[in-house]
Amino acid sequence: MTGLAILRHLLAILVLPFVVVVVVPRWLMSMPGNQLTASGGRLGEVFLQLVGAVIFVIGLSLFAWCVTLFARRGKGTLAPWDPTQRLVAVGPYRHVRNPMITGVALMLAGEAAFFQSIVLAQWLAVFVVFNHLYFLAVEEPGLAHRFPQDYPKYRANVPRWIPSLDAYSEALGRRALLDGFMREWDFHEHHAIEIAAPPPIVFEAIRLVRAGELPLYGTLTWIRRGGRSHPAGILDPPPQQPLIDAALNGGFILLADDEPREIVIGTIVICPRGQGGQLSPRTFTDPLPKGFAIAAMNFLITPLDDARCLVSTETRVKSGDPSTRRKFAAYWRMIRPGSAFIRIMWLRAIRRRARDAVEGQNG
Repeated sequence: MTGLAILRHLLAILVLPFVVVVVVPRWLMSMPGNQLTASGGRLGEVFLQLVGAVIFVIGLSLFAWCVTLFARRGKGTLAPWDPTQRLVAVGPYRHVRNPMITGVALMLAGEAAFFQSIVLAQWLAVFVVFNHLYFLAVEEPGLAHRFPQDYPKYRANVPRWIPSLDAYSEALGRRALLDGFMREWDFHEHHAIEIAAPPPIVFEAIRLVRAGELPLYGTLTWIRRGGRSHPAGILDPPPQQPLIDAALNGGFILLADDEPREIVIGTIVICPRGQGGQLSPRTFTDPLPKGFAIAAMNFLITPLDDARCLVSTETRVKSGDPSTRRKFAAYWRMIRPGSAFIRIMWLRAIRRRARDAVEGQNG
């Protein structure tokens, strides 16, 4: 960064976070009766100080990470008078919309624990409430105005305060063939990874990855099917069959194949007994009957340059009525952690295959 850019960031930090984390707490701590003696004696005090120091360092690290992303990615600062020129949707911003505020809040929580101060805990509460109201009334409308193409999609997929396991990627802001089959959904997860390979090689890797390349895939799918035997398919694929082929041979259908950009597959996940019917692309575009729930999954490749691309996979589930939605919600809560792990490992297996293919071409 240039000297002027460094001065811009220092000014923003001194005027805003420095006042919140240093100036105001110092003033509050100068007031009489501001400390709470730890009830656990000296050992309890030392423990609280240790915990407070750890929390403070975590918050400071998160805050510094966010400031760096604002400078490098957003080309701006944290100050409202010198905002970012681009929407920052990388790093911690892929999981939660306001990690910088979380970092500052963690620093305040660390100070309150370290000094065992009730007044600092109260200041933390004031800070959190004020920022929540500010973001609702000012910050979010401002972002929607500055980034009308990107922010609405980002806001719809990333929570405001509670981090999500799903990692948002800017590929979500682009039109995907998946949208043509399921524009609205009840449940969804999204994961992405950057791969140093051109789209044709990555697309071929997507087609060829097998279950054996994913750690714990067999164990997790065995748990998911309750230890019972299962017809060959995505939950019990033949060892030498690519996972995409196993899915298509075991209940999924191909909805779209736009090589080397996107592949979309879909299936029925809940249906009334004896009413499975014939699965076709129209199942995903026509109104969904009561008692049914369908799922669609894609792999989407977004080129970053001639030698790199972003690969994302998204799964969407839609139900035909509230009763079916509640039924699937219970199942979704149970399988969600394992499902996320499988998709992350799937993307990493794709990256390994693509990387090996590039090295083979260059070697």
